[in-house]
Amino acid sequence: ELDHIHRRFHFSARDSTTHFLGLGENSGSTNHASQTIRLNPKDAIGYDALLGGPLYKNIPFLLRCQPQGRGRGAMGSVVGMFYHNTFDNGFVFNEKNGYWPPYSYYTTDGGDIDIFYIIGQNIPSVVRRYTDLTGHPPLLPRAALGYLGSTMYYTELPANSDLEIQRFVDACDRHGIPVDGFHLSSGYTAKDGRRFVFTWNKDRFPEPSRFFQSLQSRGVVVSPNVKPALLLDHPNYGMFADSGAFIQKPKGGSHVDRWWGGLGSFVDFTNPTARTLWNKLLTESLLEMGAVSIWNDNNEFDITDKSTILCGDGYPCSAASTRSILPNLMSLCSHIAIREKFPNRRPFVISRSGYAGIQHFAQTWSGDNSTGWHTLKHNVSTMLSMALSGVTHYGSDIGGFTGPRPSPELLVRWVQNGVFQPRFSIHSCNSDSSVTEPFMYSEHTHLIREAIEFRYRLLPYWYSLNHLAHTQGDPIVRPLCYEFENDPASFEEDFVYLVGKSLLVASVLEENATHRLVYLPNGSSWTFWDSRRTVSGGQTLSVPVTLASIPVFIRGGGILVLDNSKLNPLRTNSILNFVQPLHVLVSGADTGKFDFVLYDDDGESNQFENGDYLETTLSMTSLVEAVTLQIIHQGSFRNSGISGLKLEVVGRDSGALWVQVGDQKISQVLHANVFDEYVQQNRAVWR
Repeated sequence: ELDHIHRRFHFSARDSTTHFLGLGENSGSTNHASQTIRLNPKDAIGYDALLGGPLYKNIPFLLRCQPQGRGRGAMGSVVGMFYHNTFDNGFVFNEKNGYWPPYSYYTTDGGDIDIFYIIGQNIPSVVRRYTDLTGHPPLLPRAALGYLGSTMYYTELPANSDLEIQRFVDACDRHGIPVDGFHLSSGYTAKDGRRFVFTWNKDRFPEPSRFFQSLQSRGVVVSPNVKPALLLDHPNYGMFADSGAFIQKPKGGSHVDRWWGGLGSFVDFTNPTARTLWNKLLTESLLEMGAVSIWNDNNEFDITDKSTILCGDGYPCSAASTRSILPNLMSLCSHIAIREKFPNRRPFVISRSGYAGIQHFAQTWSGDNSTGWHTLKHNVSTMLSMALSGVTHYGSDIGGFTGPRPSPELLVRWVQNGVFQPRFSIHSCNSDSSVTEPFMYSEHTHLIREAIEFRYRLLPYWYSLNHLAHTQGDPIVRPLCYEFENDPASFEEDFVYLVGKSLLVASVLEENATHRLVYLPNGSSWTFWDSRRTVSGGQTLSVPVTLASIPVFIRGGGILVLDNSKLNPLRTNSILNFVQPLHVLVSGADTGKFDFVLYDDDGESNQFENGDYLETTLSMTSLVEAVTLQIIHQGSFRNSGISGLKLEVVGRDSGALWVQVGDQKISQVLHANVFDEYVQQNRAVWR
């Protein structure tokens, strides 16, 4: 249907039990059945995490889930609907009209109603097919899964920002906090508070190449910030303008718009000449200085005059129709530039904005969130909506980007939640001129360190999920309904989620909490991480908590792989190869057959594309009388350092009577210290 101002509409019948999921980055509940959502990317600084919007991205992919039995039974049908339209658009699920049966509708500011209907047996199969269509995530370098430090404050100092960042990294070392990346904010390009992309403020960074070398020697990957517009007095403005590389006015000439610090022009990434110029400067000013990662920021292209013209690779089009894909093309440029400069290094690209398919090029995040308990809580459901929209490498700025510094309790809780986000970065631009750092509250630093160490212990598991996302499209972090769609209650849970299949996270999101209500999905048993006590699913527990608590549960039949070695902070290679013996934790609480594929390679190069990797399939058969684990290796990678295996079985009503490896029963030891000594000696024993 076309209205009087040429907007198009697509109406669909619905009933009160229909679940609507996905739609990329949005605020509010994961189930959008009572919401109106507008996908119109903005620089949405300080947005309301529950009621705010539009936000930074335009991902018009909807999962429509229809239960059987008026919402009280198993899932009846799941349909993915990808609205292949790059105009600004919206979805309305809460409108009522007495003249019509219940309905929902999609509306777009232009273009066609062009829908890909994606049919599958369940939610995972639909999400996988959607990523088959729009692109699987890249296999990120392992360092991208570590702690990524950042703040705007350091790069805004009058001088010697480089030394201050080095001091931050060294301070993390002193506090025993591993850090594997640093997002370099745009102050390195600033002059009088104005940003000049591809330039360096030499008071703050006198020798950029030496700065990159100093961070590299500390094991830290630096991701410098770049922005997609040039101020009118930028030294390269004339070169871009003369080449027609900017977005054009309808009657010709570079369009001038509002930008950081004054007027400027947006680069047209649909123009091959613009892409060539951009990548030339990107390489000369950053990659040749030592950068191996790029952070694309402020790339919503929120152009005031939507009638302006883009090249469209030879097919001119309006900004209104095409601006939403510009961040994808900008990220692709970064990807290509890194690959051309470093042919055997995996590109690590970050982008704030994006259209459907942005997951194929970049890690991303929830933008400039505000400091507060409200944001901590509701950014979780935003992350889960992104996961259902194919975007798995996602997270939020831990501690809040804008607003005052977080309180000690809020920072601890935010880190305890953030360590389970695929992108884990503490980043801030605090209004009180403070810097959010993991050690900013000395009396709480041990709690933050323990949470970060928990993430690093799980890195073998994280990295394997990274590979699974790359090959199959399964998200790393998942809402409960992704695995338990036949449990109606799973669709209403916004703040308890899964990491992979096996780990349920219910981090504390409320101030002064003494208990955490946790819904455990029906269809599985669940084992407390800390006590190893097992309970049945389909119930809500009130779990007592202290400030040190992170409620985590192991799924019945779950298989987890951990690295229990003490990581050496500031050494990226401490997570490039697992220091073993590897700790395999399995839950025998449920009967059946279960498996997990542990993936390993060098964590940095592209040699995996040539078969230089190792896949270890762990297949468990859990019966009432016994638990059997079969291990099969595949691949040519031989540098993982796996020298032994520590197997822990949880969830059983009683301890083992015997343990057998192959055809041989192995000896039992009773004391933990003796057991640990034997494990270090690679002797086969059990306790």
